[in-house]
Amino acid sequence: MAEQTIKETPSSGQNFQQLVLLVVEGLVLLFITLAFWYNNNPDTGLRERWFWTLWFAVPIFVLRLRLSGYLWTHTYLHDLLIIFIILSAFNYANAPFQRESYLAVMGRPLLGIWTLIYFIELTRITGNLKTVLILITGMGACLAILSLTATQWDYSKMGALTAVIDYLPDFNYRVAAEQLDGRTCSPLVSLIHESNCFNPGFIMEHSRMSFNVNEVAGALAWMTPFMAALAMTAPRRDEDAEEVLQTRFWQIIRGIVAILFALMLFALVLGQSRFALAGFTGSLILLIFAVIRNRLLHRIILGGVIVAALPIIAIVLSAIISTTNGNNAPGGLSSRDAGSLARRVQIWQGGVEMMMDNPATGVGMAMFRTAMLHSRYRTSDIPDPHAHNEWMNIGAEMGLAGLLIFIGIQINVGWMLWQGWHKGDRIIRTVALATGAGLLAHAIYGLGDTIALWDRFHFIFWWLTGLAGAQYVLLHNSMASTVDAAATLENVE
Repeated sequence: MAEQTIKETPSSGQNFQQLVLLVVEGLVLLFITLAFWYNNNPDTGLRERWFWTLWFAVPIFVLRLRLSGYLWTHTYLHDLLIIFIILSAFNYANAPFQRESYLAVMGRPLLGIWTLIYFIELTRITGNLKTVLILITGMGACLAILSLTATQWDYSKMGALTAVIDYLPDFNYRVAAEQLDGRTCSPLVSLIHESNCFNPGFIMEHSRMSFNVNEVAGALAWMTPFMAALAMTAPRRDEDAEEVLQTRFWQIIRGIVAILFALMLFALVLGQSRFALAGFTGSLILLIFAVIRNRLLHRIILGGVIVAALPIIAIVLSAIISTTNGNNAPGGLSSRDAGSLARRVQIWQGGVEMMMDNPATGVGMAMFRTAMLHSRYRTSDIPDPHAHNEWMNIGAEMGLAGLLIFIGIQINVGWMLWQGWHKGDRIIRTVALATGAGLLAHAIYGLGDTIALWDRFHFIFWWLTGLAGAQYVLLHNSMASTVDAAATLENVE
């Protein structure tokens, strides 16, 4: 790819002003992220009440333009995201099915894109990745706690693990909501509480702080390999790196992410999502090959993985063939798994038909479930909320153009991560590897399940994509500084 327009780290005077702006922007983004966590239920309208907060972007970006002379640090990823936003507007205007408003469906993606830009600016201005990593680690801690206390465990597939789950802390958010209902922090804000905007009981009751086990698995597929990679590859204090010798930051990070990795892997195993576990296994193989240098050990590990995977692959392939033909699944596959595979084949066929019937727009953003109720695509009385394949889902809901843009974003992110891994220092290589491992694991999960662009947990994708852009910008600026220093030295000589 050609050179991209990336700004240098600002001077000290500009740096202070922009840091103040970044603190304010970060608090605003945190508030909107929490406000947009809620579903836009017509009966409660919790998320709809906060759509207006996206307009905070206007004064913040104007201030950035005034302080820095630009709206954002430009990369090719930004071009694709602009095209995506324009395409989403075209989709909303022309798709056969539509949500009640544009922001009802695009509010979360727009927030994600804004967060991505924020992560890149935060890294460029501070000149390091520490702050972004702290934010993502904090988010990972919240995810680990929620995944173990608020998951709707599927006891039909628990087996011997049922006894383990019974020992887990089970925080009933609805009971807490009843206990908090009617309480106010101060008489001064009673009006706000009466409007139910910040009534803690009302919010907790309707925030759906309880998660489908496959939904949690998709989130864990992003973050579990990410934490594993950081724990395995983050610089150690005894390594010959000047920054590592001067600070205990990376030691602390290694310890925290190792604990979070253990908790997330525990939750992932309990959830037993086949595609999430396959994604984690695939990314773990990537990590082993990236971290371990012994070629003989590579071959032994790869051979063991292939031997272990062949029976599973054979069962799944034969099951797909048999269910496509309308027969019962072969021996070795449970009736539950056979039914799940058969159902997925039907849903995938419906997704292809949606995309072919509406190649320009798809059926409409976040409208897969609604389209499944249509006689043309209906396969059961209970419509599925998504296509159980992330690429097919985006194609069904946004057409071929949306699918191509989504793939283009993924390719561009992969290219930036490859640049960081190939040309970066130890810290950039670590972040690139961790981000790549998380995105790869979720991509494998996405082959058979979906966290759609409009869903609440998809913000993790934007956070990791923002981290990919951040490490690339840091790499670009460090290389530019090295070239400038060499040129200056040459002139002096």
